[in-house]
This record gives sequence, C-alpha cells and structure tokens, in this order.
Amino acid sequence: AFDALDKEWIGNRDKQTCLACEKPVAFREAIIHHVVEHAVGGATAVENGVLVCGDCHSDRRIMQELTPRFQDYLKSVGQR
Repeated sequence: AFDALDKEWIGNRDKQTCLACEKPVAFREAIIHHVVEHAVGGATAVENGVLVCGDCHSDRRIMQELTPRFQDYLKSVGQR
C-alpha cells in the first residue's frame, strides 16, 4: 500500500481529482491506484500511482480499461 506521504504527494500532483471520473476527492477518501497492478509486479511508487475515488476504484474493469490513459498522464507529468 502507498504510505501517507506518497498519498499526499500524488494527491497534490493529481489536484485531488479522480483521474477516472474527474470528480474532486477529499484526501481521506482518496485511493491511490497502482497503474501497473501490484499483483503483477507493479511498484508501490509515485511513478506508478494515480489518485482515484472509491467508486471508480471498485470497478476493476474500468481501472484496467483506463490503464493506457493513466500511463499517458504519468508520462505527461514526467513520472514515467
């Protein structure tokens, strides 16, 4: 799991906005999603995490479909 400092850093980078649905997310409700899934070796690092809301994160299919968009975003902010 991402630690509190990583969550704060990613939250600030992502402007406390869910990168899936683009709605604002309160810090305490934010989830840091592993772009490359942790289960398949994705690192728990800011370069592999994006902020999402709980509703979006609970839909695994949506998270998988959005992987290319998340990867492009990370490249655009200099994270990959």
